[in-house]
Amino acid sequence: MLFTDFLQQMPRTWYKGWRSWVARLDLMTEDEPTVPRKFRIAISERDAARRRVDTILDWPIQQVVMAHGTPVTEDAQAFLKRAFQWL
Repeated sequence: MLFTDFLQQMPRTWYKGWRSWVARLDLMTEDEPTVPRKFRIAISERDAARRRVDTILDWPIQQVVMAHGTPVTEDAQAFLKRAFQWL
């Protein structure tokens, strides 16, 4: 499964100064890739989004690749469930 910016994980040391603070608040420097807070806030129809995520979780996903983060090469299904449990 390929995600662009919807899942992100930047190293905690990537940003400096006030950008580091903003990245932490936006959940961009968590221990594993996650949906940044700015995207979570932008989703107004959470029930519809949850249904779409449930559809994706039914797919036989083996790996997850994203534009900003380390690829997930093991337990991709479990990872995606954790990444979207906020819905």
